[in-house]
Amino acid sequence: MRRAIRDPAIHTTLEQQLENIESQLGALGSGAGLLGAHLDILVDVLEQAEQNFWSARHSLIVDRMAVKQAQASALAAQIDLTMLHNAAGSRLIARLVRVDRESLPAQRDLLREAERYLG
Repeated sequence: MRRAIRDPAIHTTLEQQLENIESQLGALGSGAGLLGAHLDILVDVLEQAEQNFWSARHSLIVDRMAVKQAQASALAAQIDLTMLHNAAGSRLIARLVRVDRESLPAQRDLLREAERYLG
């Protein structure tokens, strides 16, 4: 089910982006040159990778109740994060985490459990 976009500014922006994409696709056409055009776009993006995708360090200080604090203390730890950005303005936080195999729960035997429930 599609949800209606209630904000007219967002709706207008999305309509403009859709028209832009459709005009770009129309300019590409179809046929044998289409694959070459796509590869040219890919090469262009990869040649300018640092302008299209980059990372920055970001520190966050939170207390034990997960409330953001201005300064680190014994009750509020500083967490160093990596923020990933792209040319479209999107951002996300990346944090590599290591989990010891011994701390994971034992793997369940779903077939045996199903047989036990089904009799």
